[in-house]
Formats: sequence, structure tokens, C-alpha cells
Amino acid sequence: MDRSGCITRLAVAFLVLATNVWAQPLSEDDQRGIRDNLRHYCDAWLKGDAKAVMATLGENAVLLPSGLAPIVGDEAIRAFWWPPEGPPPKVLAMKLEIEKSEGQDGLAYAWGRGSLTFSYEQDGKQETVSTQSTFLNVLRKQADGTWKTTCRMWSDRPRR
Repeated sequence: MDRSGCITRLAVAFLVLATNVWAQPLSEDDQRGIRDNLRHYCDAWLKGDAKAVMATLGENAVLLPSGLAPIVGDEAIRAFWWPPEGPPPKVLAMKLEIEKSEGQDGLAYAWGRGSLTFSYEQDGKQETVSTQSTFLNVLRKQADGTWKTTCRMWSDRPRR
């Protein structure tokens, strides 16, 4: 599926879910599964485990980082988060707090606030960045009952 198809699918899913056309709450098991997905995502980043980070994402996942073009698929996501030309970033602290999650029939969204502190090397110098963000994840329930993020969008602003 091309980028415009992914973005269109995301927009339609969000509009349907956000307008509560099918206002049925997720089960407690589904809510827990969504929270688990975000917890595993944070834990994997804190451990520096790229494979575990990628395991929280669904097939052909899309990242919509603040101010950048969409990043579509495993290969592009890996290249964005772990550029081959340099050492990987090191996440020092990460927290995501879900403020709301809703969904139905194996499709859900979760939004909330997050904070992140990471370091990276640039021109032989170690840099550290701290940000706060607002995020929106669209998640799909897998055949095994787990939830995976199919689209992740976030805003970044420096921590003050």
C-alpha cells in the first residue's frame, strides 16, 4: 500500500473512532493489551533493543513524526530510528501516558502525552535531548490477541 493509502486509511479510522459512530467500549483485556503495547515499546527503547521496538509495530507500520514526511514500513523505520551511518541513539528516559483509548472490532486508537530523553553522537560529540510530546497511536489487534501499533504520530517540543 502506498503512503497516500496508509494516510487515508488512518484518517478514516480516526474519524470513525473519534466520532463514536460505533460507541462500544473496548474490553478490559483489550485496554490492557493496548497499555501493554506502549509499555513494551518504552521498555524496548530503554533497553536499546531495536528488535523488541520493531516487534511492537504492525506490518507496514507508518510513523508520522512532527514536521517530517511519513515513514512507511520496517526498512524505512529502522533507517530513521537507527541510521546505518552512525551509532544508535540511547534512550535515557521515556514515559508515555495514555489519556484515552477507544476502538472496536480489532482497531483502536490511543492518545496521550509523553516525555523522552535520549543521547546521540554527532561529529564525535555526545548530545543529549529532552522533549515532551503529544502522541496518537492507531493499533490493530493481532490473531494471537496482542495489539500492535500500525501508525504512530507525535509532536515534539523541547522540555523547559
